Amino acid sequence: MNDASSILQFMDRDRLWGREKIAAELLDAYHHGQTVFGIESVKGDGKSEFLFQFSRALQNGRGPDAIILRGGVDRTEGELIASLYKSLTEIPCALDQRLDGAAEKFVSKLPTRLRRLAGAMMKDIAKAATLGAAEKTIEQIADMASGKDGEPDPFDDLLAEESANKRRLIARALDFVSDLGKPLCVVIEDYELLDATAESFLRTLVRSKPTSCVLVIATNVEEPCTSDWQKTMKPSIELVPGLVLAMPEISRAELCEWFEDVIGKKPTAAELERLVESSNGGRAVYVSWVLDAWRKGRDDPLIPDIGEVVIRRKRDGMCDDARFVGDLLSLLPGNAAVPIELLGPALASQNFDLQKAVDDASPRGLLKQVDDRVRFGHSSYAAPWLSGIDANKRAMLRKVWYDALVEIGFFPNVAKAAGMIPLLAQDIVDGLESEEVDSLAAQLEASGSKEDSLLLHQLSYRGDGPEMKGGGKT
Repeated sequence: MNDASSILQFMDRDRLWGREKIAAELLDAYHHGQTVFGIESVKGDGKSEFLFQFSRALQNGRGPDAIILRGGVDRTEGELIASLYKSLTEIPCALDQRLDGAAEKFVSKLPTRLRRLAGAMMKDIAKAATLGAAEKTIEQIADMASGKDGEPDPFDDLLAEESANKRRLIARALDFVSDLGKPLCVVIEDYELLDATAESFLRTLVRSKPTSCVLVIATNVEEPCTSDWQKTMKPSIELVPGLVLAMPEISRAELCEWFEDVIGKKPTAAELERLVESSNGGRAVYVSWVLDAWRKGRDDPLIPDIGEVVIRRKRDGMCDDARFVGDLLSLLPGNAAVPIELLGPALASQNFDLQKAVDDASPRGLLKQVDDRVRFGHSSYAAPWLSGIDANKRAMLRKVWYDALVEIGFFPNVAKAAGMIPLLAQDIVDGLESEEVDSLAAQLEASGSKEDSLLLHQLSYRGDGPEMKGGGKT
């Protein structure tokens, strides 16, 4: 497969809801020569299924099935290398006239002491194919290179080598398979579960892997940050240069399509809200569970309240600036992305610093900045965060938002207010002249926010007689 559209068509559409864009971004980067990728995810967002589908589609017609290793299974450098080597020995290699050159290249780059082991590794890898004279060719090349007889046990001897030699040998083994016409794709999941030796090995692999080998490293940024992902691995990938992307949330429109595909009808507004609430903010794995249960006429499946667990675990360790940003955002819809030009003045009014807040909370995955906007790391965090705020503080936070919007000017900024109108509608109607309210409502309707526009009109004209809720009268 040579183009992005054909690869996307090969992927299982039923497992790809809301993730066509990230697949297209990865494929575009690949077709522009990038072969190292980082994927940031949260629990239940469908990352594992997506990576399986993506790597399978990428390798279709290109090379052998992707090698997928998991940090929860192979935690150390030795375990990772052992599993990687075992996977290489199971790949059927098309050994042809390129064998001599590939084998010679393998051993020639190694110190004499390692060449016998390299020869044994080549022979071990080659057993996945019917070799005939090929095994003898490898033996002869290794013999000539090292000047020694006898054949070591490649698996045991590889693992017995010191770290630098293990890394050098496994990199050459990857080269060997690639040189035999089998471009590889290696996926490392659950990076956050690896120990320091495995992290160090993967940093080396990022730099030393064959050019044709695609390497994908995925990590859960929602878990406690004990790995070197943010400080070391992520910058290492980007330096190669590689590409680091976050698994996207599924939009409301995409959830509607998914609902209709499974249930057979468009969801009502209430059904959509229930789906979002029941699936931890629309996380793909849980959406599929919920929709499957509803299709079969069953009750909602039991799903862990991830947002509450994350907030409880991480909120107390945040700086005051970041905690106040979370307080403000929790009043808005979970997926609201607030413009910095509005959030900055809101924080400044309470002597908090926006950049300090983002720098502190982003590595924890609780907040993220996307271009000129700031939002929660996942929409499921808003509700549990708000549950810890009492009524008096909520009123204070609402006033902070209103005052900030007044400071930067309602016109034309209300169109950028990121779902803020339902929160501030009464304050807007009480604080502005009726003509200004009408003008804001017209702006909102023109920008597609018809429900917000209608809400302002309803509040503005509510009550008996000609007197209006705005500062003016008819």
